[in-house]
Amino acid sequence: MTADAPSAIATQTLRGHPRAPDLAIFTGVGSAVVFTYAHLLPNFWPDFQDSYLSGPRVNVTWFSWITALSEIGTGLLFAYAGLRAKRAGA
Repeated sequence: MTADAPSAIATQTLRGHPRAPDLAIFTGVGSAVVFTYAHLLPNFWPDFQDSYLSGPRVNVTWFSWITALSEIGTGLLFAYAGLRAKRAGA
């Protein structure tokens, strides 16, 4: 995830904004979907993808896989935190 969206959501959360959980869910799921599309799906639109599964796999190492999966996992955890916050506030 880029640093801008989580920073903005953290600021909204600290200020007690009622839409902060919704923003966290949207940002987390969106980030996970975009990274999955960009790195784990076969090439549909090569201009928008750097697929690790379709060739040519230039300079794709174990570190590439770890960082991509970490980014997807972080997005899902961010969305889960938003869901928990939304349920706690309901």
